[in-house]
Amino acid sequence: MAEANAQALGLFAKGDSDWGSNDVQQILQRAAATFAEFASAHLAAFTTSRGNEAGE
Repeated sequence: MAEANAQALGLFAKGDSDWGSNDVQQILQRAAATFAEFASAHLAAFTTSRGNEAGE
């Protein structure tokens, strides 16, 4: 498993995953959001308030 992960990360570092498609734009009929736009719009889903952690 570690060897496969190392191989994948090596390919990423070489730019092997630097490609995209226009599938989202075709389906949604608008440009896809960037990750930064998505994360900013949904910030509350990625944060926790004190006292609201699971198990409390």
